[in-house]
Amino acid sequence: MAHQEVIVGKISGRGNITIPKRVRECLNLEKGDHVIFRFTGDNHVILEKAIISSPSWKNKDKKKEGEGNK
Repeated sequence: MAHQEVIVGKISGRGNITIPKRVRECLNLEKGDHVIFRFTGDNHVILEKAIISSPSWKNKDKKKEGEGNK
């Protein structure tokens, strides 16, 4: 069996967890990033970086705001 690194986090009273620095570095996570919790069905969860693109309606709203300033 290959060596696996084990890192422990702690859940706050409000259900928040700080993602340990080593995990943030491995996933290239930065402040404001989204993550995915993928449940495997055998009491394991896989954490992944989510790639979220801006909804098209937000881009349309920004264009409309800019048009009013002309």
